[in-house]
Amino acid sequence: MDFADDRTGRRMILDVDTGIDDALALAYLASFTDINLLGVIGTYGNVAVDTAVRNTEYVLERLGLRHIPVMRGSAHPSWARCFVPDAGCAQFHGIDGLGGFGPVPLGSTADFLSTDSSSSVDRADCAQSTDRGRIIGDRPIRTIRLSPMENGGELFSIGGYPLHDIHANPSIDDFSFSFAFAADGDVDTNGTAGNTDIDDDGDIPEGVRFLIDQIRRFGRDVTVVATGPLTDIDMAIAEAPDITRNLRLVMMGGSLTQEGNCWDLTAETNMIQDPEAADRVFHSGADITMVGLDVTHQCLLGGTATRRWRDAASLRGQSSEAHRRAPAASSPSSAQSETFAQSTSSKVSAQSKASVTSPAPTPSAASTPSPQRMFSPQTLRFLADIADFSIAANLKADARLFSAGMPLHDPLAAAVAVDPTLVSCIDLPMKVETQTGDFHGTRGRTIGDPEGLINPGAPRVHVALNVDAERFLDEFSTRIAGN
Repeated sequence: MDFADDRTGRRMILDVDTGIDDALALAYLASFTDINLLGVIGTYGNVAVDTAVRNTEYVLERLGLRHIPVMRGSAHPSWARCFVPDAGCAQFHGIDGLGGFGPVPLGSTADFLSTDSSSSVDRADCAQSTDRGRIIGDRPIRTIRLSPMENGGELFSIGGYPLHDIHANPSIDDFSFSFAFAADGDVDTNGTAGNTDIDDDGDIPEGVRFLIDQIRRFGRDVTVVATGPLTDIDMAIAEAPDITRNLRLVMMGGSLTQEGNCWDLTAETNMIQDPEAADRVFHSGADITMVGLDVTHQCLLGGTATRRWRDAASLRGQSSEAHRRAPAASSPSSAQSETFAQSTSSKVSAQSKASVTSPAPTPSAASTPSPQRMFSPQTLRFLADIADFSIAANLKADARLFSAGMPLHDPLAAAVAVDPTLVSCIDLPMKVETQTGDFHGTRGRTIGDPEGLINPGAPRVHVALNVDAERFLDEFSTRIAGN
């Protein structure tokens, strides 16, 4: 089914692993009336894929954009067959990805595991408890029984790390892993023969298919913003190489001049999830702008902004109450106001298309004010709640680096897709290290590719190194507050 339409405006597709900063990026884009968001793809990363999809639907509904299609993307990196979120991500985003303010409490093991729905390793395989009567303290033991890989690769990714890696630290704290491997690969949870083959059947996720279809349809008139691992982008290019020449990608991830934010302080979180996929995307020849820690760590959102949002919510709530008490003939009901807000969100004014193909300034994009959507008091408080959670988490993690607030990783990438003049870039052939060791560097590191020294035609990436942080932070906070 083709979800896209022919409305004018700046067409975008988002690929997200919806945690707190992804939600704030969605809110930032939702504040514009001249952006045509064709669809959002939920993938693994900060949370498991199904949680990402659920969070995305929830956030869009809070923003009055329930009409935007949300699709399922990759469930795990290209090098593994199951994914479990990392405890570090839970520290900054909460177990549910939204600081505990998400749609429903997460209660089952399946909420923390990502597998392909088409794979014979489904949630039942990855999360069935076979020791229901065994208890450690008050925590039940969940037993996972899977057959070993037969064709290389890894079974589990724990936030980007293989299960045997010392850095593999799952966010799940209510069950333990145990494995039952059979020499012939045939086991089941009761010890009787059963096939637990884990190879995928090759189906392309709905979200990846959507991505391919929309790039083929709109070409360079659509910008893809990826704020999670690049597995979906890699899969789309592999499935449809013809889209590469028209793919305009703004991605959040990587770091060239700053420390990483993973355990080794070298890799960045989105890159460590699937270095192989990211490296292939960097070498694909697509038009890529990398918005990494070099610039996102310069854009810190503090409590002053969230207090401003709460104040705006109070004022808007008082205004709504005054309208409610006014005579019915002169004031719409709150239900009508909500309907009007949702209707307004779907109207797109004709604007020239934004371009991210060049990091050079485009004054028209930077100077032309964009129409503003207003959020309800409840939505403003929700955005303030999740941002305050992240502000506190970042302060606890590094009081020196994040004393001024939380880094706006994903919102900055979204903003650069709207206005490329926010950042200045250098064009470099880039690669992502896929191994750790001598002559390899550190797995997940984003670094210049020496191939560019001997091959002038090597693909290049626009790497953002400087940002107009003051302008971005002011615009971001103002657009969310709506005043």
